[in-house]
Amino acid sequence: MDEAALVTLRGGVFSRAEALRAGVSSATVARRLADKVWRAVHPGVYRHAAVAVSDTVMLEAALLWAGPTATLSGIWAAWWHGLRPEPSGPVTVTVPRSSAVRTRPSIVVRRRALSAADVTTVRGVRVISRALAALENARTTDGQDIVDRAVQRHVSVPELAVAMDRFTGAHGATAARRSLALVADGTVSPPERDLARALRRAGLTQIRAGVHVRIGGRRCWLDFAVEELQLAVEVDGVSAHSDPAVFHRDRERQNLLVRAGWTVLRYTPLQLRRDMSRVIAEIRATLATLGG
Repeated sequence: MDEAALVTLRGGVFSRAEALRAGVSSATVARRLADKVWRAVHPGVYRHAAVAVSDTVMLEAALLWAGPTATLSGIWAAWWHGLRPEPSGPVTVTVPRSSAVRTRPSIVVRRRALSAADVTTVRGVRVISRALAALENARTTDGQDIVDRAVQRHVSVPELAVAMDRFTGAHGATAARRSLALVADGTVSPPERDLARALRRAGLTQIRAGVHVRIGGRRCWLDFAVEELQLAVEVDGVSAHSDPAVFHRDRERQNLLVRAGWTVLRYTPLQLRRDMSRVIAEIRATLATLGG
C-alpha cells in the first residue's frame, strides 16, 4: 500500500501507524498535517482534507483511535444497525476493562467484557449485536421504538432474552427488562399492544401476536393471526408503511396470503384509537364466519 491508497481506507480515515507502514516518513506525515492535506481527527488518526466530516467518518475514526478491541455500541450501534434514523452525541465504544483508552470530547468509552455472541461485523465495522444494541438503548428517549424495530427486523424475543441474561447488571438493564417484557407477547408497536389488550379483554385469546408462517417458500411475519383458520390481522403503522419499499413488500405479502386462501383484515392506529369496539366486533364476526 502506498500513500495514495491510504485515502481509500475506511472512506479516507487512517492512522499514523498505517501511514508509516505504507512508507510515508514521519517528516512527510508532519508536512501533510502542516499543509492541511491531512486533518487530525484524533491523536494519531487522520482524514484526507478532501474527505468531508460525516457520521461514518467519525465512527471509523473513533474505532481506529480506540484500537482493534473496541466495539461500536450505544446509540451509534443502534444507528449502524438501522434501528434509529441518525446517531447523536459522542461516538460510544465499548472496550475491555484492561484497555488504557479514555473518554475524550467526541468519544465515550465504556468498559465491559463482551461475549463473542454480542459482537458482530456490519459493513466492515466491529459493532455490538443488533439484540444487544436494542437492549443497551432501551433507556433512551426512543428506547422502546428501538427495541420494537429490532423485533420487526428479525431479532427474535428468545434472542433478546438470551442477550438480556448477559446484559443483567449492566447500566440500563432495568429499562431493557421492561422493554423486553413489552415485546414478549409478539407485539412490536403501541397500536399493536392496544389491540392485544382489547383482544384479551374480549376473550379472543386464540388470536396470537407476532406469528411467523411459511407460504410458497416465503417466510411471512403477521402482526396477529389464527393460523389454523388462515386469518391474519395487520396493524398498518404510519411510520413503517410510509416507506415505499415496505409498502410494496406488504402488498406483495398480502397477495401471497390471499392466493393461499388467507383472510386478511387491516387496521390503522387511528381506527384502533377511535373505534376499537367496531374493530373487535369485525374480528369476532370474521372468526365466526371462518368457523372459529
